[in-house]
Amino acid sequence: DRETLKNYNVVPIDKYWVDDKVGSLYYTKEQPMYAFRIFNAYKIYRPYSPTREDKWRSNCLKSDIQGWEQLPEFGDLLVITKSLKDIMVLRLFGVSAIAPQSEVSTLPKEVILEAKKRFKWLVVLFDNDAAGIKGANDLKNKYDVEITFISKHYLDLYGIKDVSDFIQAFGIEETKKL
Repeated sequence: DRETLKNYNVVPIDKYWVDDKVGSLYYTKEQPMYAFRIFNAYKIYRPYSPTREDKWRSNCLKSDIQGWEQLPEFGDLLVITKSLKDIMVLRLFGVSAIAPQSEVSTLPKEVILEAKKRFKWLVVLFDNDAAGIKGANDLKNKYDVEITFISKHYLDLYGIKDVSDFIQAFGIEETKKL
């Protein structure tokens, strides 16, 4: 909803600038474009882009942890997921979450140590595909955190890899059950 988008600094944009030059991508009805502000950096997202190269633009660093600014001071559960979209969906259910810049980008040790001080339980929820499984196991082995996945059944039958795909396909009530 709009409040969640506002809380996570997500806004629609019609163009963007890089070093005082207008970017090469523009908003159209068929190709909406959004900016995600993470600390003082930005990710530009075009969800319907036909190419991966035009789907994302970013000046974020590995240390710009998505969702970190919105975390409560302390809590029971912190989910480490793979995208700001998933963070916002989990927030609908009162679940705190963060994400690295990608599943293949590990979290800095300082982030995990701080998260372990603030939360009782850390769980990784990445995509149930080769990249997600590898990324989750890397975090588990490196930082001794738990991992979980959405059942591969949903990937095989519906192409659903993450909680944001799940809620789009099945709605809030089914996602709550999940």
